[in-house]
Amino acid sequence: MDSPPDYHVDLTPFRVERDGRCWWCGAIADSQEHKYKRTDLARLQGDGPNLVWGGDEERLHYIKSIRKSSAVRFEKDLCRRCNDTRSQPFDRAYETYSAYVWENAEILWDAPGLDMRAIFGADWRQKQLDLGRYFAKHFASRMVLDGLPVPAGLLDFLNGKRVAKNVRFCFALDEALWLLRKHGDPQGAPIQGLWLRPTMAWVSSDGKHLRGYETATYLGHVGVLFSWFPEKKRLDSFFPHVRPVLNVVKATDEMMEIIEGLKARKG
Repeated sequence: MDSPPDYHVDLTPFRVERDGRCWWCGAIADSQEHKYKRTDLARLQGDGPNLVWGGDEERLHYIKSIRKSSAVRFEKDLCRRCNDTRSQPFDRAYETYSAYVWENAEILWDAPGLDMRAIFGADWRQKQLDLGRYFAKHFASRMVLDGLPVPAGLLDFLNGKRVAKNVRFCFALDEALWLLRKHGDPQGAPIQGLWLRPTMAWVSSDGKHLRGYETATYLGHVGVLFSWFPEKKRLDSFFPHVRPVLNVVKATDEMMEIIEGLKARKG
């Protein structure tokens, strides 16, 4: 029996050289995908002048442009056709989903699942697949940013397959982000944000094979978790379920200490 995969963060042995080509179709990569959708950034910004971004170096920066800032976009890894024309249905499905999540953020914490009919209406099956492909495109760009090749199953799904081989997409509620929304602002206003969870990866015990890759993206406390396990051919995703489960990601002890401190500051 194989030994269990080891948690590993150094992806250097598995990185491939970038060739300036679109990872989707192979044309010249001359377009940048947004890490955070521009409509979400505009919703957060509201009438205020600035958005604040925090990166891995634990310093905060003001975002000068929600359209062009390097903080909100990936590097050029797609061609314009793939990033615009081919993925338009995916973007439209995501915008419908995003509007629903923002509008229903409070009640979703206690919801057992996301009702696809409530979000998309009678055509929910196709639009749910389009939403899945929006996230497939996003997470493919995340993998490219990490220097990894895009898995064949992810590409097949983007190109029309109804099943994403070796990958899983599932909805999640993050307890720490929910508690930050409730208790993080001393003035009582809810804290809202867009979050990209750091990458996690696993390798075989001999260090020669990449055995798994996971990450996530969140609108407030509601997110999508992405997993790729090349040795698992079929993993269950939120499509084609009419009411996919909202899995709860528990807050760590460290996060709970931070939140308790924020609650104490509010009295």
